[in-house]
Amino acid sequence: MNRDGQRGEWNDGGITYDKLVFPAAGRVADDPYGLGFSGLAYIDKGVKMLALADNKNGPYYSPTYENVASAKYPLSRLIYFNANKEPGKPLNPVLEEFLKFILSKEGQQQVLKHAIYMPLRAEQASDSLAILTGVPEVKVVMNNKEQSFVQAPVIKDGNTLVPLGDIFEKLGATVTWDSGKRSVTAINGSTKLQFTLGAAKAIVNGAERPLEVPVQIVRNPSGINSTMVPLRFVCEALGAKVTWDKAAKAVTIQTQ
Repeated sequence: MNRDGQRGEWNDGGITYDKLVFPAAGRVADDPYGLGFSGLAYIDKGVKMLALADNKNGPYYSPTYENVASAKYPLSRLIYFNANKEPGKPLNPVLEEFLKFILSKEGQQQVLKHAIYMPLRAEQASDSLAILTGVPEVKVVMNNKEQSFVQAPVIKDGNTLVPLGDIFEKLGATVTWDSGKRSVTAINGSTKLQFTLGAAKAIVNGAERPLEVPVQIVRNPSGINSTMVPLRFVCEALGAKVTWDKAAKAVTIQTQ
């Protein structure tokens, strides 16, 4: 502890060490000069929780839900999951699917619902999932607003893939499915696009155009299948401008 540049002396004799954190709040409540360290989940007495800062100049943040969730509170910390994986060999497939679900939007919603731990921030879940799968997730921003999808965008062979239905809806196109031909037609103004599942080509206003990666199905951690299409191709075919930030793994789309 220090104040006005003067550091106090450490007095080990006035410190009580407990093997568990549970008694800390009670001990502080019983001592008007007491100062304790514990987790928020174990504050079961009427004690004051102090605002903290990384340095004496501040800013100081109280341990509110918002400050902990945004990691502004200096003592925010992550809970880590450790798996016994032999080097050079794949992770147990059951364990891998469990981790994929926990890191998915659906899994993090379950964490929030249980109200024991706080869900991860989006970038934390995305980075962790990329480590697990080896495929980085991508952030998509359209007209300065970050977009969400039923299946997170992924990178395949250098191309960003997004759910077909979601992206056409966001771009204002009407979609017609032909289950027999496993094809879809999207119309936006005077532009007509046609895709077939598994095909590395599309038809734009009657003209055949190649795709760098085929239209394909991706299964998310909740077991939902999504038909995925190359984002850049779809957007540019419908007149939008697309830019890619490799460092941030982010796609920016401007339609206006």
